[in-house]
Amino acid sequence: MTVALQLAVTLIAVAVPMSFYALLIWTFDRFEREPAWRLIAAFVWGAIPAVAGSIIFTEILYTPLRFTLGAEDDAQFLIRVAMAPAVEEILKAGAVWMMYRLHPLEFDGWIDGLVYGAMAGFGFGFVENVGYLMSAHTYDSWLSIYLLRVITFGFMHGFYTALTGVGFGVARWERDPARRGSAIFGCLILAIMAHSIHNIGCELSGGAGKSVAILNYGLMLFVMAVLYVASTQRARRTLRKYLADEAPEVLSQREYKSVCCSRFGGMNIFHPHWRKRRRLVQLCAELAQKKRQRARMGDESGNDAEIERLRNELRQWPHR
Repeated sequence: MTVALQLAVTLIAVAVPMSFYALLIWTFDRFEREPAWRLIAAFVWGAIPAVAGSIIFTEILYTPLRFTLGAEDDAQFLIRVAMAPAVEEILKAGAVWMMYRLHPLEFDGWIDGLVYGAMAGFGFGFVENVGYLMSAHTYDSWLSIYLLRVITFGFMHGFYTALTGVGFGVARWERDPARRGSAIFGCLILAIMAHSIHNIGCELSGGAGKSVAILNYGLMLFVMAVLYVASTQRARRTLRKYLADEAPEVLSQREYKSVCCSRFGGMNIFHPHWRKRRRLVQLCAELAQKKRQRARMGDESGNDAEIERLRNELRQWPHR
């Protein structure tokens, strides 16, 4: 197999499951989904600047560590289990930080942070996995790496940075700078620790190492499942609380119940007017989030105007 053909096969083979992981994370933001271009931007940040920075900083740290420890194996071990997780998570967190700083009025909380963080992590994991697979010299070794890194542990980078994103989301609702910093730093430390534990498991030989890595990954999946349930419940509570006074003047009673109380939240893809209903749900979710932002954080130089704009658009919606 030529290098070009191997690269093409590898890119497709990694992209397919990675797209599934990204779509799965996107469903966390069920009612007010983030624009696709921002998700792509977070992915690209993880794939290019974060990967490049990680390589550069790791190389910079390696030389003094080797000189200090006096042994190449010890330096490599410390880089893999301590330095690399810290450097990679800090650099990947840059994508969430940019969204947090550049689009604060659209950064609605921990669900948005989780989604942006996961996308940055998937970008990093995509490039890293392609690199590992391209280093394989036989089909058996390629397949072994693929099954382990892409299928079994393919979600890991997304999960780690999603934890950091949750911290940014919590900080979004804090007025006290110290509490904002504590939320971000605390979740970043959790991400680094989870990443480090996984790498330690991969470094250990025998069944002990595999057990550590699998238990760590299993805990990650459990946490993500809990966060998924929590995200859905929180979104419904927000809709019910902040849209209750919008019916019947802005929303009809039927639309309010469809969005807030039905099983599918007005987003059943088998509905004959599904696309229009999806737009209605998006507008309602944006209105509820803006009212929540105003209640928690004040006008923030734009919340009041945006609330009125959304109300006017909903008033013009064809009530059926």
